[in-house]
Amino acid sequence: MMDINNQLFNLGNHSSSIDQSISTSTQSCCNGFTTMSIDIDDISNASQLDKFQKTILELLDSTTEEKYIERKSISWIMLSGSICLEPALLNIFLELTNQNSSFLSFTLTVLCFLVNEKRLFENWLFQNLSIQDYQSNTFPKYQRQIDNFFSLLNSSKYLQENTLLIEEQTVLTDNTLQTLMEGLFRNESSKYRANNDKLRCDMSKLLSPNQRTVRNVRNVRIKLHSRYHRVIADRLKPLLNDLQQSSTAANAARQIVHIVLDDFQCMNDEELRVYKRQLILGFETHHAEHANTIAAQLVHYALQLLRNNHDDISTPLIYAIISVICTLGTHFYFRHELFNNTPEIYTLSLLLVSQRQYALTLSGLQLCKTILYGDQNEHKYAIAYLTHDPLSARKILDAIKWLLSPYQTLKKLWEEKEETEECDNSE
Repeated sequence: MMDINNQLFNLGNHSSSIDQSISTSTQSCCNGFTTMSIDIDDISNASQLDKFQKTILELLDSTTEEKYIERKSISWIMLSGSICLEPALLNIFLELTNQNSSFLSFTLTVLCFLVNEKRLFENWLFQNLSIQDYQSNTFPKYQRQIDNFFSLLNSSKYLQENTLLIEEQTVLTDNTLQTLMEGLFRNESSKYRANNDKLRCDMSKLLSPNQRTVRNVRNVRIKLHSRYHRVIADRLKPLLNDLQQSSTAANAARQIVHIVLDDFQCMNDEELRVYKRQLILGFETHHAEHANTIAAQLVHYALQLLRNNHDDISTPLIYAIISVICTLGTHFYFRHELFNNTPEIYTLSLLLVSQRQYALTLSGLQLCKTILYGDQNEHKYAIAYLTHDPLSARKILDAIKWLLSPYQTLKKLWEEKEETEECDNSE
């Protein structure tokens, strides 16, 4: 929601008393922008819709000076999600536009990014669900949402004037999207505006169903898998280069931590496979043998941080990096390339368990466990540990004893207290 006409684009009507720090439309937008959660789980839930409408009315209410100041600081609000296209939610805004009140002056703009059926199928394909799920659940649900939205759109002139219909693939780059948003902020006319009858008709037909054979599905999967390799490599290669430079290693490590510990949670199975392959094995077949991979370089960088961690400043980053290495080290096949070609990982884990600092000791034990679990049949990595350092087992046991020492102390104190109480009772 934006109060565009009065606050952002009508610059000629601004009085001289307005703060010069927000005197331009771009600055006003940037300073006033906020993202608001819709908090509607069920679009058929009347109480949730009423609560949302009340929140919108409070944001638009400028009857008091204090609220007017607050509204100026939040001059426009973004709502996102497919639920924004539901008629029940859009009708809230349409009803507000019909209320001729000076206190509810606002401009609504709907940015509708749509995909065609091919793109919808590709996005669904890597979720590893059955074809029956796509045919009986995914496609009908998406089609119902689109049909309901276009039914409302075709019946509302106001909505047509304030809606942009955009096929997702036309704004794949940041520059294209930036240009689109800048035009929106300047209130410029757009070729995407829904008052064009032909555009509405064409966009409503994007979901024309396609008949596919098993061969078609296989070809789409191969094509998408190849595209994943290319796109992910473009993202990870600069991080590998930065990780090998002392001046940029910290920032690169943090980005990798974010990818593995955060982004992995949102990825589909196929995307995860490609990420793990490139993180552990590198981008060429010989990279893992020469430790020229992101996983191996993380081991080297963590070892460097640990040896220079005099004031515990790097402890959080070290802990996060070890968590990433442990996550990657659970891959059933790829982990062997890391454990076999990066002997520094044994040095790192033993150095960690030798620290008398809980976060580092725990992360060291977790890394030891990850490595030892790599081969529980022939105990290959247990032998590798003892070959690397004959005192490995003693160091690991000492770390466990140290972690349990508070418990032993408390147990001893408790026993002494019980003995004292028994003596007092006997007397």
